[in-house]
Amino acid sequence: MQRVVDFARPGVAFTTVQHAFRRVTHPMQLKRFREYVANNGNRRQKLERVEHFVLDRFRSARNNNLPVHDLDVKRWALSQAKIENIDDFKASDYWLLNFKKRNGISSRKVTKLVSHLEVVDKSIIKQTVDDFVAEATKHIPKYKFDFVLNADQSSFNYEIASNRALSYAGKKATYLSVKSLNAISHSYTVMPIISAAGQLLSPVFICLQEPTSRFQITRAVFSASNIVTSCSTSGKLNKSLAEYWIKEVLDKVVSNRFLLVVDQWSLQADITVYENNLTKGQSCKLLVIPRRATSTKQPCDPYFCRQWKVLTKGIYHRVSLDELDVDLRSRDAIIKLQIWFIIN
Repeated sequence: MQRVVDFARPGVAFTTVQHAFRRVTHPMQLKRFREYVANNGNRRQKLERVEHFVLDRFRSARNNNLPVHDLDVKRWALSQAKIENIDDFKASDYWLLNFKKRNGISSRKVTKLVSHLEVVDKSIIKQTVDDFVAEATKHIPKYKFDFVLNADQSSFNYEIASNRALSYAGKKATYLSVKSLNAISHSYTVMPIISAAGQLLSPVFICLQEPTSRFQITRAVFSASNIVTSCSTSGKLNKSLAEYWIKEVLDKVVSNRFLLVVDQWSLQADITVYENNLTKGQSCKLLVIPRRATSTKQPCDPYFCRQWKVLTKGIYHRVSLDELDVDLRSRDAIIKLQIWFIIN
């Protein structure tokens, strides 16, 4: 439209304009075009600019993980429509519905909360991840795959309950029976070591939760050659247990030089802890995965522990649904369950 108006300057015959622009068929069109250009476009063009503006604002907000609601979209549309001088634009529910359909937008449940700092530092995080990948690519070829290792702590609740279940449509509340509300909020830790050769190394370390940080003397602890068991008040590793893991597990599975990939937990990211507790003079090269990158760059996370937890949850579900006489919260049941996964 702007090109037609620029071309049809005073003194240019209408037939010349028609020859250059075949869709211009009547002199009245030139008049309307000049009015549209003077008003910065026709109504359709102005509405397109409103939509582009709103879509840009929406994309910017979601790229920064900010919440956007229907009222925000309408507010953005009305403010831009005022700038475009579209006086009768109301940002109605019908317009909003069509806008969301055209751009593939719908209301979604929030599945994860992230800190503002994490959003702001995306570019920094990406750079540190790229640097880590480059360093790992440089060092891994120097070792046999059997001695390129990854160790990670994985937490398991004492009782695992499903967060979804089939029920009757239209019910306002869906209840789920558990043996102990306390058990679904308390956990123990399993710390496997896997190699780049695709092997789960034995033994596997299990840290159970005991109120006194000691196993009760009156109860024997089930043991097997492929596990090492200890405990703490929280069910998580502390400094002494990290050192115990190195002496009783890592020291037994490595006999020479090896490369170990770990996350940024301070107790396992300190090379001196390994140097002080390995007893065979092993040479340890430590690679520490940057923060916010373990979900994709730590092999244990996406390729091992996640599947391990899915299978564990399935067993808890089957025992609960079939009302089997098995208490999976007990110490021996937990150890035997983890042993079953190790040998299978």
